[in-house]
Order: sequence, then structure tokens, then C-alpha cells
Amino acid sequence: EGVRGIGSTAETTWSVPGNGDVDQGSSSIRDIPPIELATQKSGRAADTRVVFSIANGTIVSPRTTDGSRQLKTTVYPGGFAAEVSRGDERPTVQFFDESGGRVGQEVPGGTLADSVAELPVVALAPSGWAAYSAQGEKLLQQPGAMPAQTRLIGSTLYAMGDSGWHQYNLVTGAQGKDCSYGLGEGGYIASDGKAAVLTSGNA
Repeated sequence: EGVRGIGSTAETTWSVPGNGDVDQGSSSIRDIPPIELATQKSGRAADTRVVFSIANGTIVSPRTTDGSRQLKTTVYPGGFAAEVSRGDERPTVQFFDESGGRVGQEVPGGTLADSVAELPVVALAPSGWAAYSAQGEKLLQQPGAMPAQTRLIGSTLYAMGDSGWHQYNLVTGAQGKDCSYGLGEGGYIASDGKAAVLTSGNA
């Protein structure tokens, strides 16, 4: 079981043991360069995860303390974030570069969002949520529940809420007007970082 690379003559070029369910974020629409890292569970019944290169199968081991367990993990351009557990302690979210080196500060008790491929979004303890850069720098913090979906267009993060999509400038932290357009999987097509292209009926 696991993930295998296949060469030009159908030969196996590399293999990474695991459950074979490759995860690069659930979003099928991305305005970002291809992500070279992926993650999978380390076994069919395991709760730990492994990060690897989809180019050559190299396993990227995060530099954590001895005895730590790498749980839920999300990859994005420039690195990955993981919920890391030490013994019976509540997991913390830690940030890593593409080689597995630690960057930024850990987030005690944090929980990673499921569907973000552009940058890491974390539910904070005891409440609220925050968006971080690939270097583990906090870009934005907001109260309330973590949004079900987010969309990054240029330097603006759109977060889906009950009244539509809230928009936040990640440079200034300022909140803009709510957007009623369909920026989710069913309505959003692409963006050049300034203007978004939507399906008919969403513009």
C-alpha cells in the first residue's frame, strides 16, 4: 500500500508507504503554482501522516521533538503545517518549510482547516480563527467559528460566513464589504489576483 511514481515505460520509480489516499487540499480550483508536496496517512488505520514530494517520492520529515506524532497535515506553496502531539498533551499546530524545517511559532490547541491550499488557516483555542503565511507569520485573526471555505485573491482573503463572503486585506488587516458572489467550488473559476472570473449567475 502507499503511493508510487511511474516512469515513462510504466516502471515504478519510487514508493512511499501509507494508505494511498493522497491529499493536497480539497480545492479543485487554484490560482497558485502546482504544489510539489503531498500528504497521506502512514497506514490504513493510522492517525499519523507523512509528507512527501510528488516529483520523486522523497519523504519530508518535520523537525519536531523526539516522541512527537504528526497528525492532521495540510500542504501549501512554500511548506506545510501539522497538528503535532506529544504524549497525552493536546496537539499544537506547527509550521514547516519545504524541507521540514520549523518556521514561525506553534499554535497551542489549534486545529487546521480542511480545505485551504493557498495558506494555512487555523481554528484557535478557546475560540476564533487565524490565517498564517507559509513562514508561520500570523496575517489575520478573527473571532467566531472558522469559516467553512476560504478563497485567496491577491492579498485579500475571502471567508464564507452566514451573510455571504467576508473579505479581509491580509496586508492591513482591514475588513471590507461582504461579497454575495459565488466564490465557492460551484461558482468560482479563476482570478489574476485582481479580478475574479465566475460562472454565469454569480456575477
